[in-house]
Amino acid sequence: MVEDFIADFEDYTHHIFCDSFFSGLPTAEKLTEAKQKFTICCQANRPTFLWTKQLHTGLAEKGDIQYTCHPTKDILAVSWLDNNKVNILTNTVSEPTRIMTCKVKNLGNKRIMRIKSLPNVVMDYRKGMGCVDRANSRSNRYRFHHRVRKWPRAAFFGLLQMMITDAWLIYKTARNITFPRKAYLLELIDVLALPTRKRKRPCTKTPKDRCASLPHMPIIVKPEKRGTCQYCEMHVEPGKRAPRGNCTNVCLACSDKEKHLVYLHVNKPCFALWHGVDLSSLPYAKELN
Repeated sequence: MVEDFIADFEDYTHHIFCDSFFSGLPTAEKLTEAKQKFTICCQANRPTFLWTKQLHTGLAEKGDIQYTCHPTKDILAVSWLDNNKVNILTNTVSEPTRIMTCKVKNLGNKRIMRIKSLPNVVMDYRKGMGCVDRANSRSNRYRFHHRVRKWPRAAFFGLLQMMITDAWLIYKTARNITFPRKAYLLELIDVLALPTRKRKRPCTKTPKDRCASLPHMPIIVKPEKRGTCQYCEMHVEPGKRAPRGNCTNVCLACSDKEKHLVYLHVNKPCFALWHGVDLSSLPYAKELN
């Protein structure tokens, strides 16, 4: 899988980090042949003769470091004892060095300072992996309880928790604020629980097609949207202008591609001859009512 991943790389060198699921001594040898830098973590059985039967035998106390080099290639194998044994393969350094770190933890009114020494390859691996363990712990802190034992649902909830954690981190970084994850989760649940309006499908018909599909029926319009029909304009006295707003009905089907509305006179015979009953409750008539 790692070989397929680096197959599309260009000529310049990258620094690759991967966890123990993808790593092993064959992976390190392939990356060295491809002239790529790497810092990868390995399981104790990949391979057994390197970790379990050689480097792990010299780890007695917490903080001990054992390392060895590949006989023919520039690969360094480092084993470090923390709470568990940590196995690292890398080609970025020739020998591991200790780096002192200081961590301050607040416990109520007390502040505890912890000084710890880490190998430089382990610190490089933690930075390169982007604090994967910390993201997993945050995702499992507020778990979604369910009574079903089916693994697809458990996998779905795991992906959902990781997605919420990533969204929370992006939200804090983008707004540059301190926002607890529990408060973000509660606010997200409240937003998702609200009823949402269904999105209307986009209309693919042209204005001409929409006009052809509309029935020839009058629609009562609001007073501010009323106009003057052709009947009133034809029967106006010479030298005078037809009063606007007398016609209370309009027909969208008679309009020319919806560019202007054709108003209809209520008290004249043309209304009865051209149109039927009033259907103001039609969906396309709600905008005018």
